[in-house]
Amino acid sequence: MDEPTNGLDFGNQIKLLEMIKALGDESYTFVQTTHYPRHAKFVSNLTLFIKDGEILAFGRSEQLINAENIDKIYGINYKRYEDRL
Repeated sequence: MDEPTNGLDFGNQIKLLEMIKALGDESYTFVQTTHYPRHAKFVSNLTLFIKDGEILAFGRSEQLINAENIDKIYGINYKRYEDRL
């Protein structure tokens, strides 16, 4: 799925993510691209970080999706915005 929540309002994003998560819990497998790390962490067991065509990291989502890696991927100080986003 290429950015499945693109163009959806917040409520419908959550509904779609819940459906994807439920299907994943039933052993369905999905490959998804997203620019929203929180979405990936919510629905994904594994995460692959790619920047400028290079693989930066691959592994368990709960271990990889963190402020440090988000800073590297997006070139920001995520902690500065974490509570406001």
